[in-house]
Amino acid sequence: MVILCKKEKPPGGRQEGCVIMDELIPKSVDEAAGKLMNPTAENAGKTFGDLWYLVFGGISFAADKRKIKYQVALETFEKSCREKIEAIPEEKLIEPDTQTATIALEESKFCIENAELRDMFSNLIASTMNSDTSDAAHPSFPQILKQMSPFDAKLFKSLRGISYVAICEYRKIINTQAYTTLQSNIYLGNLSKEQTDKEGIVKQATSITLLERLGLINVNYGESLHDKSYYSGFYNTKLYDFYKSNLMPLEKIEIIKGTMSLTDLGKQLISICCPIRTIHVTVTRPTIWETPRAEGQTTEKTDNT
Repeated sequence: MVILCKKEKPPGGRQEGCVIMDELIPKSVDEAAGKLMNPTAENAGKTFGDLWYLVFGGISFAADKRKIKYQVALETFEKSCREKIEAIPEEKLIEPDTQTATIALEESKFCIENAELRDMFSNLIASTMNSDTSDAAHPSFPQILKQMSPFDAKLFKSLRGISYVAICEYRKIINTQAYTTLQSNIYLGNLSKEQTDKEGIVKQATSITLLERLGLINVNYGESLHDKSYYSGFYNTKLYDFYKSNLMPLEKIEIIKGTMSLTDLGKQLISICCPIRTIHVTVTRPTIWETPRAEGQTTEKTDNT
């Protein structure tokens, strides 16, 4: 109990003019304060408190560390932008398009802690100052990038420089006239064998759906790659084995073959934000469960009915 008094307390009684603070503090406030003081409520309240700090200011050790981490990322981002701008030949260096560059800087604020997105934003900003690329750096690109998660960005970046990749859909055939779609947009690029369970495949399928919604890729189940060996990996995933082991009599799993490719918008964005640099690579044949890239592959119409 907290008591505030203007005068000393007389012997044997409550001093006139004293106020018992417990009587003034609403019970709900008192209970809320109590919850914030115990470990159970601390974890739940800390996340909100840290976010509040980042937006409005406050005191929190965790937020202080986050602030320092953000500052380091910001300095790395600035250094990357400057280095890429300085690498532009002097005869091609121009004043940036204010609209695109300003929007890119604004939208990058909540993305620069991730290396993939930070690199894409710095490439975009530098491209606005290069006469060779400034026209292709569309003002909508920052809005597109900010909607990507780090995983989305990594997947999108992996499609750079390819024509088509194999993609499929798992269906459970119940009878000759009925089926159930078990999983769509299955792509095995970037996944290890252990990641081909439901969690790993669904995570990548979700990214594919997002990239398709942004207009960056096309998913087409009306055509497939001419070389069907590119689809062999889909029969060797952990998810396929799981579905197969849970079939009822007379049911079967069917793989619907398709392709995934970059749209014109996707090609333009990737040329600006993920430019190809000259590197030396060794090309090897993927293991049996992988679905390799299909550089230079031709496609053919597929009858999936």
